[in-house]
This record gives sequence, C-alpha cells and structure tokens, in this order.
Amino acid sequence: MQHISNRLDSTYQKSIQGESLFDDGIVEFSLITNGQEHRRNTAIGCKADYYRNLNRHGLFSCRSREGIHKGKVTCYANMFVVLNPTFVVSSASRKRVIANNKRNVHAFVRSSSLIDAFNGDLDLHSLPSHDVITYQPFVRDCFFNRDTNIAISEHKGIAILFGANVYCLTE
Repeated sequence: MQHISNRLDSTYQKSIQGESLFDDGIVEFSLITNGQEHRRNTAIGCKADYYRNLNRHGLFSCRSREGIHKGKVTCYANMFVVLNPTFVVSSASRKRVIANNKRNVHAFVRSSSLIDAFNGDLDLHSLPSHDVITYQPFVRDCFFNRDTNIAISEHKGIAILFGANVYCLTE
C-alpha cells in the first residue's frame, strides 16, 4: 500500500484541507451502540462499504467487509479516499424509500482498498481531472455521472467520497 500512497500524494493530497485520521495505518474509533461503548479499528487497505450516514449529517460510515468487525461500522469521516470502487443500490430498499417517502441506507460505495480518511474540506478547484458521481433515489435507480447523466457501476482508480458525491479521478 505504501507504493499507492506515495503516488497519490501528488494527485489528490493537495486538494484536501485536513489531517488524515490514520495513525500508523490504523484509525481507532469508539462507538456507542445500545448504551455500550465499542472500540473498533479500521486499517489502510481494508475492504469496506461506505454510505452517507443518515443520523450524523455530513459524515460517511465505513462498514467493514472483513475481520472481526465484518458487517459493523468501524469509523466515521466526512471524506474517504478509496481505490477501484463499485456502486451498489438495493432495488428492494429503494422501492421502500419511494413508497414510504422515508430514507434508509440502501446505496453504498464498495471498495476493496481504503486509502485514507479525513475530517476536512475538499478544494474542488485544485482536484485533478475527475468525474462527479452521485445517487438520487427519487431521480434514478443507480449511481450516475452528474455531468453526462450516464449510469455508472464501477470506477477503476481513485475515488474521493465527500459531501453528496463521489469524485472519481480520471488522471
């Protein structure tokens, strides 16, 4: 992973205003669920799903896909940098959202490798060439390119999850 990180420093790093949440390749979080505190770790390179948190405005949740915390949220951040994401939508859950007009987590970005996580800001003007991918359940049944309106199911390369969008670097 060190090779990838070195290459990325020159591409996306200058666009991020904030410090990495990683310390020696690990993010340690303390989460409270059902009144109990749980300590969970997220490592650089982990496989995970990322989705906009419905209760913590402006944050994404990272749900592990491996290890002892598989299927559990292991950290929150307002920005994640991932490699080779796929874009997943549960059609049955989306139908419930539309029928009940009530939000639920049914769409997420899946990645086989987490590169970094931040709580900071993203300067879009200094971000290298990129496509803006979004998901709007009342508009489309899939993730799509905001400029071309073309559906997208995956991206080969680096993607930054921030705000309501995924910024897929094209250089």
